[in-house]
Amino acid sequence: MNHKDQIIVLDERSERADYQVSVYFDPEKTKNFSIIWSHQQNRRNWDYCELTLLQTENSENQLFLKCSGELRRTISQEWLDDLWNGRINLVFSKNYILAEFDNGPAIFLDSKPWRRQYLYIMAPHYRYRSTAEQMQLLKVTGQWQTKEPIDNVDRWYYIDKADFDPEKFINDLANDLPYPHAKISGGDTDEN
Repeated sequence: MNHKDQIIVLDERSERADYQVSVYFDPEKTKNFSIIWSHQQNRRNWDYCELTLLQTENSENQLFLKCSGELRRTISQEWLDDLWNGRINLVFSKNYILAEFDNGPAIFLDSKPWRRQYLYIMAPHYRYRSTAEQMQLLKVTGQWQTKEPIDNVDRWYYIDKADFDPEKFINDLANDLPYPHAKISGGDTDEN
């Protein structure tokens, strides 16, 4: 998957919330993957970060996070077979990046993410030909994750401009007033 638009945009909302991208794979049909994010669209001589799950030549499952350096951890095959639900979360905070299996191991990177990023998802290429490249991508989602609970009016701060619905916003605002069942007028009227 290669998206032509920047799909991760950390704007002023990142001061009060983290942005989470969730990548859903079929766990039965996925043995390896690479998720790459970059502020550059051109993949030639680019700056990027990459989260990769692959098997080493010793048949160990390694999770790598490569940005300015490389972090890695071993993931047991039993855990992948029995407990992984297929979801990978990338959490972009204003001061760090967290890459995690939805219900398991994680890698924390103490580094500020780029403000605007492209996302690429692919099966990694192996040097060890005995390892099959196998990945089935189901979907990708993104949403703001607030640090504290919010009400219906405050949640509109995290809605993208393209998804803003003025009528629903007015209704949520009216329901938050001290008299939520009062009728909303259609505007000022002149009875003279």
